[in-house]
Amino acid sequence: MDGFDEIFDKYNDNNNNNEKYFYNRFNLNQWNADVIVTCRSKVLNDNDINTTLIGTNKNQSITNSMMHLWPFTKQQMSNYIEKFVKIMIGQQNNMKKH
Repeated sequence: MDGFDEIFDKYNDNNNNNEKYFYNRFNLNQWNADVIVTCRSKVLNDNDINTTLIGTNKNQSITNSMMHLWPFTKQQMSNYIEKFVKIMIGQQNNMKKH
């Protein structure tokens, strides 16, 4: 799930569903998959992560880990934009040839 921070307030305020914990609410224990949730680091505090994303069901074996990504540097952003523009120009030229 990408962008959990963008729906966190609405998710947290949703009183229509009594199940607060993300893992239980979406029955993730029934999925044969790993689940990756992305979120901006400043939106959820440790308590939010523990009480909303992870839950407290001791009977389930849930493995979780967190990874923090550093923001791109200005040079990395510039390089990305340059590569993107080259790819787009190349695709447009290929479309004109066909």
